[in-house]
Amino acid sequence: MACVKWDVIQRPRSLGGLGVGDVELKNLALLFKWWWRFDKEECLLWSRVVKSCNTMEVGLMSVGGVSCGRDSGVRSDIVAAGKGNVDMLNLFQTSVEMIVGNGGRVRFWHECWLKEGVLKNRFSRLFALSNDKDYTVKDCGVWNGLTWVWTFTWRRSRRGWEDDSLKELMDILAHVGVRCNEEDSLRWTPCSSGEY
Repeated sequence: MACVKWDVIQRPRSLGGLGVGDVELKNLALLFKWWWRFDKEECLLWSRVVKSCNTMEVGLMSVGGVSCGRDSGVRSDIVAAGKGNVDMLNLFQTSVEMIVGNGGRVRFWHECWLKEGVLKNRFSRLFALSNDKDYTVKDCGVWNGLTWVWTFTWRRSRRGWEDDSLKELMDILAHVGVRCNEEDSLRWTPCSSGEY
């Protein structure tokens, strides 16, 4: 059996290769597509089955394999691929923008739905103090007529410096437009259409 270098096999036929192409790049594109479809197209049967088998709430987003529950089977394979290649996972997560509609699918503390990043990392003390660690955006506020009002419950009374953090958080949230009649969605930022 003749041994051939992998870079020769991947080259186009016009350059003396077999025209296979970059398999790692193709795998990356297919994995991104799986992650995209898993979060974007919640009505797909396979997505509902995977979420059901992994104790994930149907409807919650999980960009790039960020888990909402335990992982097993197909779901664990998808998640493991992301954990095995942190650069790939970061590329996917930075290329996906969460668009908040009614807030029912976006987890308030755990997901990167604001440009400021994941709130539990930015406001770790408030996260530790919160009674609402797994709430969605929708669970963290109420409609007062036509105005969205943020509401939080705490394990104990806040201290002065925690009030400063809460003020900073509220300043950030003041620019968030929760829309009661729209579903949350994902947008693929590298493409002008927003679709992967």
